[in-house]
Amino acid sequence: MKYTINAHYNHELISEGVLAYWKKTVFRTFILSLALMVFASGRIIVFDLDWKNDALLWLSIIPPFMCVAAFYIYRKRSLAIFKEMDAKTAELTFSSEGFFAKSDTGSAEIKWKMFKGIIKNPNTWVFVYKNNSYNVIPLADVPDEVLEFISVKVIALIV
Repeated sequence: MKYTINAHYNHELISEGVLAYWKKTVFRTFILSLALMVFASGRIIVFDLDWKNDALLWLSIIPPFMCVAAFYIYRKRSLAIFKEMDAKTAELTFSSEGFFAKSDTGSAEIKWKMFKGIIKNPNTWVFVYKNNSYNVIPLADVPDEVLEFISVKVIALIV
């Protein structure tokens, strides 16, 4: 079985997909690092300010900023590819072998065995691969039959 669709991209869809990927991969670390920063700040308020507490606070500030920076890096990279697209559309083909994407910026073929999972949102699905890369797929142009086909293929690999 083979399904081919034309997907139309826009800035908002890309940003939504990137945010979903960030939440799935980095958000827990972000929350944990914020908790560490609050803990370090509390230690400084409760105890005397000495070099150990001061160092803990400064070290605890770095991870939350790195997590936020990761989001902006992911978004910048994805939007850079989007901006290079003249037509802002991609031809997506789903077959029993894998997923094939073709646009005016290039093409890629990914076998189903390389899928790590799908992050589902109301307007997009984010395909996550085993090498921790991803594709944002807008759902507006994808029939339910194709979504079911993709889900079955990926779930069969994960389970």
